[in-house]
Amino acid sequence: MEAVRADAPVLPSAGKEGLPVNLAIATRDEELFLRLSQAADRACAQRRLSGVEPYSFRPVQPSELLPLVSPGDGGEKEWCLIFLDADSYSDWLTSLHSLTGAGSHVMVCLVSRDYQTAALLLGRRILTGIAGYIHPEKDDLDQQCLNLLTYLGRRLERLGDVLMVRSQGQELRIPYGYIYLIETEKGSHFCRIQYKGGNSCCVRSSIRELLGKLDQRFKLVRASTIVNMEQVLSMNPASGEIRLPEGLWCCCARRLKGEILKG
Repeated sequence: MEAVRADAPVLPSAGKEGLPVNLAIATRDEELFLRLSQAADRACAQRRLSGVEPYSFRPVQPSELLPLVSPGDGGEKEWCLIFLDADSYSDWLTSLHSLTGAGSHVMVCLVSRDYQTAALLLGRRILTGIAGYIHPEKDDLDQQCLNLLTYLGRRLERLGDVLMVRSQGQELRIPYGYIYLIETEKGSHFCRIQYKGGNSCCVRSSIRELLGKLDQRFKLVRASTIVNMEQVLSMNPASGEIRLPEGLWCCCARRLKGEILKG
């Protein structure tokens, strides 16, 4: 099974772990901002999502959110749920592209009094990153927010032990159990991830940065190599050669052999 392309963004589990999820409302309508924020607060309380925090206690412009959702290479990306009021901005489609294009850590719920807005969205197949659609007058905001957070909560449960990376313009989710080996590409700022099924992908990251995203089953066996120790088939104590599935292998650094063998 290959890594899953992250067409539908996923948030970390805020309910159980209390991990931060930024909730923002982009509108010029003060009354709508108040109604949405109160409905979201009630839904969070009912779902017991303690980690969901308001990004701002006032309506924001879509442009204000860009630094949050796109912190740049190497920056820590914060999870975001954004309500975008299409009625407030004539260029809402451009804003939607900018926000959802930042990566799979962003979800946008479109808000509009015009049902044709949703039809336009579907007609253009702009579905990546769309969490839902709300009519501010005809829909029950409390119920819609609760439905949205329930939906997100179900997706959170599926995240589990997954490494999320961007490779060749695509967001990938690779289950930890599928990963065999991660090595730096010589003379570059990239690492190659080797995983189940003879698959691999190249990501712009340092080996230490990737190690920090993984759990205890992954060990640094040399300065340029990470190994999933649960996937090790054999290790030669003398040479430090580590054998992995699908013909993969690497060598453990002499200074780390004792620690790796002990673990």
